[in-house]
Amino acid sequence: MTEVTTLDSELERARRFGLTANVFGFCVWLIYLVAACRQFPPKVFIAAGLFCYIACFFEGFKFWILRSNFFCDNALETLGCSLDTGGNCAISAVVLWFVAGKLICAHTKDRMNNAGEDENDGAPAGDDAA
Repeated sequence: MTEVTTLDSELERARRFGLTANVFGFCVWLIYLVAACRQFPPKVFIAAGLFCYIACFFEGFKFWILRSNFFCDNALETLGCSLDTGGNCAISAVVLWFVAGKLICAHTKDRMNNAGEDENDGAPAGDDAA
């Protein structure tokens, strides 16, 4: 007889969050892939940075799996319910998505400020002394 295992809502929610993180990560990758061939305005890179922050957010929600009864019920109590290699990789991914988003937004903001100075012949952007 085949035993059917039903997945609880917490496990399904964690899986959906993980898929969402991957989708946003793919969008960031796609933006940078196309940016190698075509010049984009800085707002596109700001969007890529925000996508990194969103991916970081949803990557962190993968830990919702720890609320699942599928892995942490009495039948699997002998195995324990703790973080292992996959959990450590997910923590690293959260940190790396956050750092990537911060670097992308900071670099793009710096480029936008430098572009404003170039248009005003070296005067800081917003300086109306002329």
